[in-house]
Amino acid sequence: MNPRIALMLLFAVGLGASGCSREKEVVFWLRKAPQQFTGISADAAEALTEREQGWAPVQRYESWEEWVRDGRRITGCEAVLLRLCKEPASPFSRWFIVQALGFVGSQKSVPLLLTILSDENETTQTRSSAAGALGRIGVSEVVQPLVELNRRLKWSGNPSEEEYLDESDETQLKFSVLLGLGMIDDPRVRPVLEAEIQDARADPWRKKCLLEVLANPRPEADFSR
Repeated sequence: MNPRIALMLLFAVGLGASGCSREKEVVFWLRKAPQQFTGISADAAEALTEREQGWAPVQRYESWEEWVRDGRRITGCEAVLLRLCKEPASPFSRWFIVQALGFVGSQKSVPLLLTILSDENETTQTRSSAAGALGRIGVSEVVQPLVELNRRLKWSGNPSEEEYLDESDETQLKFSVLLGLGMIDDPRVRPVLEAEIQDARADPWRKKCLLEVLANPRPEADFSR
């Protein structure tokens, strides 16, 4: 058996054998996220098949709002997610755990999320999730790091067609950083978004999204805390 998969199995078994009810509750909650892809890592697919009886199918939430609210009700959920984020054998994709931290986390999660965001060895998807998570947590101390990272990132295209959509990694990360900034109630944010909307290198679809962010700084997906 692949050593990584074996470690994942030990991780899952360890949660049950040790009676860590809190960790099990958080894992169960993560698995019930209301989307087709629940964040299970590709590397874990074989492990999940082998322990099918231990991880029975679950009924997912119908709405993100219900899922987020129940996650916030779990005592110590943030601490468990922080541990899972550092656990190499976690059966969940790293980006998915980072995303969850944005919904249930607090200022305690900010140092790790900033580290992930600035780490060029992380995947674009994980770094983008960190940017969104920082925006949802919404503390003012993250504004400057996000602004500085946005300044270093560049739109990589020069669109001349209305349907142009830039899909480069740098553009996707920059867009996520801007969306994260847009969720923070801070006077430094609006000038940054307005300047990016005026940038000719940004594609029309992303400009439209940023205009919507300016009109609605805290989107529905953030939910009231």
